[in-house]
Amino acid sequence: MSIVQGAFNGSTGMWVKDSDGTVSITFKSVDTKDVTVNIKLSGDKVAEVPVLAGKTVTWKSNVTTLGGETLYLDRWRPGFLGLRGTGGGSLLLWVPRSTIGSLDLTAVLNAT
Repeated sequence: MSIVQGAFNGSTGMWVKDSDGTVSITFKSVDTKDVTVNIKLSGDKVAEVPVLAGKTVTWKSNVTTLGGETLYLDRWRPGFLGLRGTGGGSLLLWVPRSTIGSLDLTAVLNAT
């Protein structure tokens, strides 16, 4: 797992080798502003998750879809006219190729 800038500092993850094949990402906001997290898989956006300030949101998928790929979480705040603003940051990780493993990631969204 690699973190760029401070937006995701304090994030943790666990891979379980023998499990049900789920990928669960819990976004826990300790930010003072609402943010959006774009979830990309090898460069292609697969989801956009709005996270309100101080709230927790969970996004789920599976290792059949995400396994063997690079998962990229990109946090940003909307700026003027809803365009990409300041306060960005990224978290990058590899999802192992497996049909029975599972990934549980807690992505902490910090105020930066």
